[in-house]
Amino acid sequence: MTHQINSFLQLKTLILLVIFSSIFSTTKSFSQVTHEDIQTIISGEIALPVKNAILGSYSFAKDAPADFKAQLQLAKVLASHDFHKWAQVQYMEAIKLNPDNMEAHYLSGISLELLGESESSLAQYQKCAELDPDYAPLSFRIGELLGRAGQLEASVEHLKKYTQKRPDCAAGQRRLAQSLISAERYTEAEKYLSKVLLVHPNEKTSLNSMATVQLRLGNMEALTEYQKLLVKDDVENIAFPITDIINFTVELLNKSPNFWVEKSEVFDKANQLCSSIVCLEIAHEGRPSDPVIIDRIGRNYLRLGKYRKAVRYFNSSLNIDGSRTITLHNRALAFIEIGMIQSAIKDVDLIYVLEPDNKRSSGLKEKLDTVNRGRQ
Repeated sequence: MTHQINSFLQLKTLILLVIFSSIFSTTKSFSQVTHEDIQTIISGEIALPVKNAILGSYSFAKDAPADFKAQLQLAKVLASHDFHKWAQVQYMEAIKLNPDNMEAHYLSGISLELLGESESSLAQYQKCAELDPDYAPLSFRIGELLGRAGQLEASVEHLKKYTQKRPDCAAGQRRLAQSLISAERYTEAEKYLSKVLLVHPNEKTSLNSMATVQLRLGNMEALTEYQKLLVKDDVENIAFPITDIINFTVELLNKSPNFWVEKSEVFDKANQLCSSIVCLEIAHEGRPSDPVIIDRIGRNYLRLGKYRKAVRYFNSSLNIDGSRTITLHNRALAFIEIGMIQSAIKDVDLIYVLEPDNKRSSGLKEKLDTVNRGRQ
């Protein structure tokens, strides 16, 4: 009997191990966007610059798996082009690296909401509210989801909180009124709809809601007036924007190279070098013979510690314009890092042939002269 029990326990343990192993491997396989996922994404009919932006962001994320910004940037790029399924996977990867980053949770919530995962989306927004309870758009998004779930009183509470912070936001006033109508709080709903119609008198959704309110309140004369307004030619549905400083939007990729150069400068100032390189690569496609853009890509690789890659870009820049002393300076710095001291000395010597009064490279020249004398 004891032997049978032991055999049964061994079998049960084995089954549990198989199940847990299966769960672990499944979780692991979906823990981040893979090369196969990226190939699936770019195999569709999407513009070449979009493909390059995705491939560039993926390359940086793959090369820096512990870099939260690189992982988040890939998720943002995927989400900006409506690849929310993969963006959501990547947001989770970023959140593992930085669990208390509100932006990652918030953007994850948006992607989940767009995927129809309302409960998971709400959980992300509620986590954001713990991290920053004063961020107004969270109250709107939570109120919206609670309203859809039929939790009307909680929805009203959150939407009121939003309108208190954003009293001039028509979208907030209209959405609050809709939850109040569903909760049969018609007098309150009338107050908020009046504010919307004061600014947008021909807004169809609010006129419809106001007609419903007047019907429920028994104000038949007012109902008739709103019904007359609804049949006018200038009545239209208006998409009211919600002011949101965090929600990530990417400009269309058919912008000019100048646009992407300027965009890269913004990322440079924020020290988001991987994002800057993606922008510069897109600009490079539009201006393939511009040595300045190529030099800047090299400089960012230099700052990232990818010295050999930086040298390749500096070489390309100098092949187009060999007189660029700033590029020679940058290449010399990269040569030093990979131990090619003589090559660095040649670059600095050439700088002073081209530009005898150069001051930028004086410190570098003194350093290399000292090294050279020490070797003689």
